Amino acid sequence: MDFMRYEFRIKEDLLPRIIPDKHIIVDLETTGLEPPEDIIICGGIFDCKKRIIRIYFLPDPKKHENFKRFLRNTILWYKNEGYEIWAYNSEFEEDFLSLRNVIRDLMVYWICKPIPFEERDEFTLRRTKMTTATDEIILDILKDKETMKRIDEISNGYVSSSLIPRIYLKQWLLKRDDEAVRQIVHHNYIDLIREYFALWFIYKSIRDIKRLIAKEFYIIPREIIRALDRIL
Repeated sequence: MDFMRYEFRIKEDLLPRIIPDKHIIVDLETTGLEPPEDIIICGGIFDCKKRIIRIYFLPDPKKHENFKRFLRNTILWYKNEGYEIWAYNSEFEEDFLSLRNVIRDLMVYWICKPIPFEERDEFTLRRTKMTTATDEIILDILKDKETMKRIDEISNGYVSSSLIPRIYLKQWLLKRDDEAVRQIVHHNYIDLIREYFALWFIYKSIRDIKRLIAKEFYIIPREIIRALDRIL
């Protein structure tokens, strides 16, 4: 193999169940933000059905085309098996993997309400950082301080995504320091765990919208049902 492989089994009590559960979440670590100039150095896939995270690390950047091809083919295999494919800011993953309309987006937006909000129906949306969004989901929506505490514990040593290229270059390529691999893989693992909550929130939101319509109006247009079902 031209890459290193790590596998993590996720305990049942760490993450809430999503039904249906035939999803994978994809997360990439790269040397930068420009696909024509930068390469993928680490790729993680969270199989939500089997509750297994597999992370692949590229030790030799000269093999980056083979590595990209492997990750791309793996994702397409899951797609052919009937899985829904997700990523936070999916455009980034699709650009680096040369995919189009394969990966669905987990991006969460802040709703920016005008003041006073009650007098107007208008609002604007603002993109939210993944860590900020998932903190909000766990603490304010799932309302699970114990889960947040456990994620904080396993996140000990988590490095910022902005440091990943430097760690790969200076600690791994120049020094072959195994700690560099551990830091990059750990970063990818924690991101996948957090992104799972964004996926859970999508399914919760759709269920809540259906309940709200039923509670407020008692009737619901068929096209609304179809639109909500298409999202899922």
